[in-house]
Amino acid sequence: MTQIYAVFTGDLTGSRHNASALEATMRLLSQTCDTLGRLFELDLRFTRYRGDGWQIILPAHLLLEASLALLSAQRALPQALDTRIGIGVGSVTHLGSENLSDAMGEAFLAAGDTLDALTGTSRTLGLSGSAAPQTLAGSLDIVDWMAQGWTSHQSEAIAVFLLQPEFATNKARAAALGISRQAYEARFNSSGFPALKALRKAIKEMRFEADPE
Repeated sequence: MTQIYAVFTGDLTGSRHNASALEATMRLLSQTCDTLGRLFELDLRFTRYRGDGWQIILPAHLLLEASLALLSAQRALPQALDTRIGIGVGSVTHLGSENLSDAMGEAFLAAGDTLDALTGTSRTLGLSGSAAPQTLAGSLDIVDWMAQGWTSHQSEAIAVFLLQPEFATNKARAAALGISRQAYEARFNSSGFPALKALRKAIKEMRFEADPE
């Protein structure tokens, strides 16, 4: 069976006028991908291109977890620039040599096309590809809408939950942030993130298959 990948192609908005924020946001994205790589036990191959662009690759069933982690980490940092993310789901013919700069395949093309389609819209997250069910693309539209409403405190609460599993309880997560358990739970629950539990489980268990030619 052909391996189906999710390729994320992203860019930062407003980067031309704020070089320090650009570098801080890129460091944050790179560090978040390193953390996800350790949690997923794989190499996301974070690759920066054209100054304010970036790419990663991972198995398709992990695309929602990676999206939520990246969006929450970015929105938790008040000075971070916004990022748009086009996700392409499909086959890959070449994973690249030293990084993704020379990688090829349907998933890469779909990711680039999806990112282009986000230009001029209020959306920051999109998905396409022959192996991407239409219902999944619709679900990500809802996730995008939800994430755009997260405050920095809500995003921080989500990021700790997703990226620091060593804090296994709300009490421990709250202590890591220097707040009370009640404050942590108020931020976490008001974000709407708990409502994504069933969707997160369904996508992690989803079988992605390429369309027959």
